[in-house]
Amino acid sequence: MFDPLILGLIGVTLMLAGFFLNLFKLIEAESKLYLTLNIIGAGLATVYSFLINTIPFIIFEGIWTSFAAYKFVTIFIFKK
Repeated sequence: MFDPLILGLIGVTLMLAGFFLNLFKLIEAESKLYLTLNIIGAGLATVYSFLINTIPFIIFEGIWTSFAAYKFVTIFIFKK
């Protein structure tokens, strides 16, 4: 049987990986890797929050995912 906790753990791990890589200056906050880690991580955390029905975290993670995706699109799709 599928355990939603795995989604949450993977999502949070990806977001923290991006945070620590940026914190130790191994990647930049506007890099594809950082933004991808945030999009996928926050997306998984959003799904997990939905599955366990925690409205505040659905909102928080959903907004996090949206902003990371917006930043990715503005930097890498619609280059200035």
